[in-house]
Amino acid sequence: MKIQKFAVIGLVLAALLAACSSNSATPTAAPMATATPAPSGIDWTMHGFPNVLITQDITPGNAATIEVGPYIINVPADAFTTPVTLEVLSGDPSSFASNAPSGEVPVLAFAFDVRDANGNLIVKFNNPVTLTANDTKIFADSKYYNVATDGAFTENSSGLQVAAGELSHPIAGTPVGWVITTPTAEAGTASGG
Repeated sequence: MKIQKFAVIGLVLAALLAACSSNSATPTAAPMATATPAPSGIDWTMHGFPNVLITQDITPGNAATIEVGPYIINVPADAFTTPVTLEVLSGDPSSFASNAPSGEVPVLAFAFDVRDANGNLIVKFNNPVTLTANDTKIFADSKYYNVATDGAFTENSSGLQVAAGELSHPIAGTPVGWVITTPTAEAGTASGG
């Protein structure tokens, strides 16, 4: 009797394993990607963005405006197709000075931590959000940089709009963070030096 039970259990397990292996070999259409999950273990503090300025839940299909400190973030209704939580992070701009191009001073440093319901970091958005930064240290020739995990700056002028006191830029995803710089001479003027 025991041998028959083990034989039946063995047959059931073999059938299940065969079904699983045949299912994994069968290609299936993937759902349309709306955002690209990345490993969730990023340590924002190590990348220079230790301060959480605000945390906001974003519901797909609803536009949102987030205002915190010098930043206004406009999230279009179709930026995400699943609910996400968006954190706006900041860092001390002076901690990025060693990687800034010659003749430029970092005046603002920020990042977004965008996570889905499973805690996955979303690195690519379906539709860009728009960031507007308002600060007296922003001048018409201020620049906007993507900051990589190694701290390297990459200028990002695509879609950039800048005037004295205000800079606006579309953000399609999260490389790690961003730094806004201003020319050294103008930075001294803004601080009264």
